[in-house]
Amino acid sequence: MARISAYPKHIPVQPEDYWIGTRASNLMTRNFTAKAVGEYINVSGSISMATCMLFKFKVTNAGPGDVTGVPNETLFSNIASLQINTLDVSDQDTVGFLEYIVGTEIIISEQNKISTFGHYSIDSYTQIEDTAFYTMNLTYIGGNGYIEHDMQYNICSFVLASEDTNTTYTLDSVQNGSNSDIRLIGSDSTENIVKLEAGSNVTLTDTGSNILIDVTGGLVYQGGYNAATNIPNLTTSPNNIKKGWTYTVTNDGLFFTEQVRVGDVLIAEIDTPTTLDDWTTVQNNVDLASLTQVGIGNVNASTGQEELGIAVSYSSGTAAVGLNINGLSAVTTTEDDSSVAIHNNANSVNNKIELGNLAPVLNSFISFSGTIGDANATSIQLVNTGATAPNINHGLGTDSTSFMIQLVDVSSGETVYADVTRGASGLVTIDFASAPAINGIRVLIQKIG
Repeated sequence: MARISAYPKHIPVQPEDYWIGTRASNLMTRNFTAKAVGEYINVSGSISMATCMLFKFKVTNAGPGDVTGVPNETLFSNIASLQINTLDVSDQDTVGFLEYIVGTEIIISEQNKISTFGHYSIDSYTQIEDTAFYTMNLTYIGGNGYIEHDMQYNICSFVLASEDTNTTYTLDSVQNGSNSDIRLIGSDSTENIVKLEAGSNVTLTDTGSNILIDVTGGLVYQGGYNAATNIPNLTTSPNNIKKGWTYTVTNDGLFFTEQVRVGDVLIAEIDTPTTLDDWTTVQNNVDLASLTQVGIGNVNASTGQEELGIAVSYSSGTAAVGLNINGLSAVTTTEDDSSVAIHNNANSVNNKIELGNLAPVLNSFISFSGTIGDANATSIQLVNTGATAPNINHGLGTDSTSFMIQLVDVSSGETVYADVTRGASGLVTIDFASAPAINGIRVLIQKIG
């Protein structure tokens, strides 16, 4: 067999070019195409870029080397989270790296199909109970296409390059003093004079070769803040947060103990803030109030005829709302179907009752009508409660001295005269010369006072 160096070099390598080698399973010599070797390297993840990992997407039965968590053919734009195994296809542990890049951006692209991808920022990366899978919460930035079952995807740390449109200047001269002119010469030989002036929040220090500028009190935008996960961490002490650092809330949640919502702005009032009082919260999403929307609004008494009787007043921004009965028009006559408001203690609800139905109810509290007589007893007692025949209950209370009592013959309608004795605990004793007939006498009691 000729030496390998004796064969001519063939560049470039073509997919169907052959390599000669040995199969590990039986140690037999075999031919391998360049395409097959390349596919093996891609599928196995044997060779990878430093900041990329290779995973296979599985809808179900996910295991080592797999990513799952969304239905098949979910658009990249609709993916808000994925469940990722701790090991990628090449069996490398990815947990430490993924935890490190939380808060940065990644790109998920289908292998050998670069235009099928999703670009995201990582909001959080947390273990799912005691399993080998972690949930990665994502915010979509851009992309194209959808994720497909059994296809392999590269997950890479990724940041879009931005074009630097600034002109680079070199310092030509420095004019000493608290207020200084600096002449700047650009790479295109253009010149600009910049005047630096000290002020209440700007301090200039001339070192002889440099002017040091210290600006305090200005707002310095730091980016988004996820209040649901406290990312970046703004509430733990100690921290390196500076006065004037400003954040925009990207996810609803609690900031210390205060509810903040998407669009709110947080401004640090001191260096190393540690409490809610060290921050200013600027609410951005306050709408006008409605029946279903908490927001800005005020309370006024209605002028509608069916809604009169409410009084509203304000003091130091607080509204006092109550009934204004005296402000209603007085009436001298009413219809039976007119209504008044009552509280139903039995059901703990407010109701209305028509006067025609209210009158009998009120009457039962101050008057009694019932019949007595069994054709045997000549002495009959009326008690507040607990009576046994031939006695009866009147239910008007225990002060019988407030009772006005009248007896009427049921058959004739004539007034009946008998001895009436008022006793303690609401007892009334009626003695007849002869026993009245069964239910022959109607007793009428009016409670006075």
